[in-house]
Amino acid sequence: MLTSWAIVSLDEKAISYPGVDAFIHHLGMKLRDLGVHCQPPPRVAYARGKTVYQHMEQGRARAREYFGVQPQLLMVIIPSYPDDELYKEVKVASDTQLGVPSQCIISGRAYLTEENADWKKQDQYCTNLAMKINAKIGGSICKLAVGPKDVIPVIGKDEYMVMGADVTHPTSRPPNPMEPSVAAVVASIDKF
Repeated sequence: MLTSWAIVSLDEKAISYPGVDAFIHHLGMKLRDLGVHCQPPPRVAYARGKTVYQHMEQGRARAREYFGVQPQLLMVIIPSYPDDELYKEVKVASDTQLGVPSQCIISGRAYLTEENADWKKQDQYCTNLAMKINAKIGGSICKLAVGPKDVIPVIGKDEYMVMGADVTHPTSRPPNPMEPSVAAVVASIDKF
């Protein structure tokens, strides 16, 4: 359950976009599909002259005031243009200064404006976002439908680790031979 959270905009236009309410509603539905129940969060609009930390601290304070408890997550809307420095500032503020996990939303990819509304792509974006949020608040994205002892008999006799790996290859057009593939490995040591 996502009991306390806030949306903080670092995109000066994002909170006033006509699609923000629909986006939040759509994301809430995707979270409920994963078993994460939540109420619509308070919002913090971009204000010139404030630092990233000040915006995020305001988001934390609004969530605490609105829900009565420390937020579990700050969702941060960042402008569509790629800005690695802004992303780094968000992560430093959330992880090291505020102690609250954050999830960035790129305003253009979230299809927050009517001009670029693509509901099918927004659906996919919200699904991916909901899975990330679920994982960040301690939820599980998937598990075996039957007990692991039924699937793999040796599990449960001793300590074990289940591992998975995946590789994502670049999809740029035209293909760029300098663009790297990305590999990831995950492991679980859940007790059954």
